[in-house]
Amino acid sequence: KIKLAHKLHYEISVKDLTCQFAAVQISEQLSINLIIGGEKMNRIKFDSKCNGCKMCFKACWLDVIRWDEENKRPVEAYPEDCVDCLMCEVACPQEAVHVIIDFEKPMPKSY
Repeated sequence: KIKLAHKLHYEISVKDLTCQFAAVQISEQLSINLIIGGEKMNRIKFDSKCNGCKMCFKACWLDVIRWDEENKRPVEAYPEDCVDCLMCEVACPQEAVHVIIDFEKPMPKSY
């Protein structure tokens, strides 16, 4: 389940990754928080300076960032798995990647 949290409460059931991508895009357009599986999470944004070099995709060792072959751009696939390492931001030569850390999210259970 994906919840879009704002003054109003939105909830979307997710059955596949395509739905999750759609929910991420909707939350960006509406500027509202995204909660997947009841958890708050970081957000990864890619701005218009992105030239499709794939450096952020290659730097993401947790597979949070996936590559969209059709649009030749990175996509935020699994934001709930982001661990704040910021390697995607550091690797981007265009400075087109921005990790927005949710400091209210719980620490991963392994910590």
